[in-house]
Amino acid sequence: MLPVHLRLAEIFHINMAGPLTLEEAKELQYCLRENARYCWDCLMIQNQSVLAGATHDHEW
Repeated sequence: MLPVHLRLAEIFHINMAGPLTLEEAKELQYCLRENARYCWDCLMIQNQSVLAGATHDHEW
């Protein structure tokens, strides 16, 4: 788990208690962007691993 995931959970709970401040909303957008980048990077590595396995690229 990344620190950004913990902050996303915190912001979620803050939002449940009431509307977010402008600063919290900006932080939420930042966390969502970083989470999307992390997910994309993980999927790219998974796809490269599958491709390496399918082509018997053992050096990868």
